[in-house]
Amino acid sequence: MLEENVPAGFWIRTLAVILDNTFFLGGMVLSVAIINLFFTIDTESITVTLMGLSQHPDYDPRYLLINFMFLAPVYFLWSRFQATPGKTILGIKIIDCHSGIAPSKKQVFIRLLGYIVSSLPLGLGFLWVAIHPQKRGWHDLMAGTKVIYSQTETIILKGR
Repeated sequence: MLEENVPAGFWIRTLAVILDNTFFLGGMVLSVAIINLFFTIDTESITVTLMGLSQHPDYDPRYLLINFMFLAPVYFLWSRFQATPGKTILGIKIIDCHSGIAPSKKQVFIRLLGYIVSSLPLGLGFLWVAIHPQKRGWHDLMAGTKVIYSQTETIILKGR
């Protein structure tokens, strides 16, 4: 059995992201195809004021819907299961770094926004996991979370 709250390191978290991107990419391709089938938007003839966005020739309102379709499942999975499919397969999960229990919905939301911050300076916030003593990225530091190995057996590393 593993020690309690052992931090998951950079490489296993990177592998989890690769697995997640593989899963989500398939869903995104299908979703985009469906959106384009049912929602043809002529951006030249409409004005978009949602969230202060104004009409711009390069702006397509479908991008908001597509981004929401990616972010909503991640928020749900982190809130409900403390992990995405990649993390679950590899036996790692997100916890509150102070209490060791599941993160609050507020922490999950801040962590999701923190992904944007972590990615902006050439992904430095994600690379931070490799050098931080507790293996926490900027998004973890912002939200007060950390990623640890689960106490249960992993699906892929179980050896059966």
